[in-house]
Amino acid sequence: MAIGWSTAFEKAIAYTVYSIVWDFVGLGLIGLSFYLGGVKSLFGSFTLFQIMLMIIGAIIIFFGNTASFFKVLGDTVASAVEAKFIEDEESEEKAT
Repeated sequence: MAIGWSTAFEKAIAYTVYSIVWDFVGLGLIGLSFYLGGVKSLFGSFTLFQIMLMIIGAIIIFFGNTASFFKVLGDTVASAVEAKFIEDEESEEKAT
């Protein structure tokens, strides 16, 4: 059984929502690094702590989006395999 279009779009929306959440968290940390630096940050003068916050924010965005993709993909595949397994069991029961 193939995954239908409605399911595909539901999963795409779920992935988009997860991605937006991770983007806000990561961008929040990056924005916090600029906020903590004040006006100096606008001219490229960053402290080590600010640079670390920026890197952590970027890592959260990257890995959060990647993990969200694999989570949604895994859930989709698992539900499709489960549906196929149930369908096969029911067809075997009817055959016997």
